[in-house]
Parts: sequence; structure tokens; C-alpha cells
Amino acid sequence: MYNGERYLGRAIETLLNQTFADFTLCISDNGSTDGTADIARLYVAADLRVRFESHTENRGAAWNFNRVFTTGTAPLFKWAAADDLHEPTFLARCIEVIDREPEVSVVYCATRYIDANEQPTFSTALDDFHRREARPHQRLHCLLGTYPMHVMFGVGRRPLMAKTRLWGSFASADRVLVSELALQGQIFKIDDRLFVRRFHDEMSWYPETSQRDYAIWYDPRNANGIMVPANLRRGLEYARGVRHAGLSVAEERRCHTEVLRHALWFHGLLAVNRRIRRLLSRSRVKTPASA
Repeated sequence: MYNGERYLGRAIETLLNQTFADFTLCISDNGSTDGTADIARLYVAADLRVRFESHTENRGAAWNFNRVFTTGTAPLFKWAAADDLHEPTFLARCIEVIDREPEVSVVYCATRYIDANEQPTFSTALDDFHRREARPHQRLHCLLGTYPMHVMFGVGRRPLMAKTRLWGSFASADRVLVSELALQGQIFKIDDRLFVRRFHDEMSWYPETSQRDYAIWYDPRNANGIMVPANLRRGLEYARGVRHAGLSVAEERRCHTEVLRHALWFHGLLAVNRRIRRLLSRSRVKTPASA
């Protein structure tokens, strides 16, 4: 979290009130300048399951997400943001699936959306990534070109998550992380809306957010660097994730083929087709009505 005082208390409460209670809640403050640390310390004093780390500077979301992963040793792990909420059975339902499905790397839940005042907002599902295909390249094929926004807030097997590169310091690092989780195992979606995503004016990403600003949110050092075009960087990171995954030679080759296929189609032929359609639509001139 960074400057999360506005929503932090409610976020923590919905985690501490889970029906599955055998966990440690690690809170990492990324150099906040508001009352975030004071709120966190109140929960440390009230509940032995809560641990708190306060850092002197904001090193970016990627560093902080990765930091909390390294602080624990439990066989299961989940990330949580300081402004989102969880229904009381979220953990229990996810762990139930993990216990019975050995091929699954991550379990996540369908999402409902609220605004700053916890009032319901739009109801359209933003991601649907229930991937039970047996082979990594099959799961990767279904992921590329999609926006699996909430998979990384599910419950995962720590040993498999540790085989990924975790969060990268670039825009859309969440999508790349999900691709690497999919290479390690199947991804299971629970259809009940047990995850509550809060949309508000201080959140990290909106459709209007520039790629540069998004990259700086992940890592402030990006403010001083040369920005590689987002599509190119994402494609390169997909390929690097495949290389890092520890797959067999044959399966790695299939996964690289999927990344190349996606690049040629989605950012190549399909992009050209969209551009041509836009040009044609602009060139159409309506014939004025006859007098």
C-alpha cells in the first residue's frame, strides 16, 4: 500500500473476518506520507496474525508486491490491495478448491464492483479466465489478448508462484504475471462474487491512464527512462516468461509459437485491419439530401 488511509481499515477488516482464520496478514507500507502506518499499527496491536513493515520511500508497486511475497513461508499465498474487499468465505472457498485440485496453481473468485462509498457500480465482468487445459501452451493461447485483471488476487501455491518472475517493473506487469502463473498450472475461477473491487478517483489505473504513468506506478525509476512501446514490451516479457518457466524443450517451443502467433495476429494483421476500417469509415461522405 501507499497512502492508503482512506480505505485501509475496511480492507483489513474483511481479511481478518474470514471464516478461514489460520493465516498471517503481512502489511507493507511503501513510504506513505499520510496516516496509513498509524492505522496498520492499530491492527498489529489488536490481532497477533498481523505483521507490519514500514519503508522509508515509495519504491513502486512492483517492489512492494514482491516484498510481501518474500516475507512469508506458508504453502499458500495471496496478494491484496489496500482498497479492495473480500467476502467472509473468500479464503475458505479458494483453499477448498486447491485442496481437491492438484493441477491448479491459482484459484480466484468472480468480482463485484463498488465505488468510493461502497455503492454498487457497473456489473460487467472484466475478466473470465477459468483455464483447465492440461498443457501450458493451451492455457497461454487462451490468455493472450485478454485482460485477466483479478487472477493475481486469488490464492496460489507458493512453490509454483515462486517459479514465476513475480511482478515486473513495467506497464501491464499483472498480465504478464498471470501468463506465468498459467504456465505453472491450471487457473480456477469460482463463479460466486466473493472479491470486491473498489473503483475510485485515486486508484492506480483507468482506461485513460497513460502507459508511462502506469509504468511509473509500478516503478518510479521509469520516470527517467526511455519507454519501450507497451505492446512490444509486453510481447518481449511474455517470451521471457516462457523462457523462465522451466518447461520442456517441446512445450517451451509451443509456448513461444503462441506468443509469436499473438504478436503477428493481434498486433499485426488485426491491427492493420482495424486501421483500414477506421480510414474507410472516415472517408465515407454522406450524400446531402436532395432539395
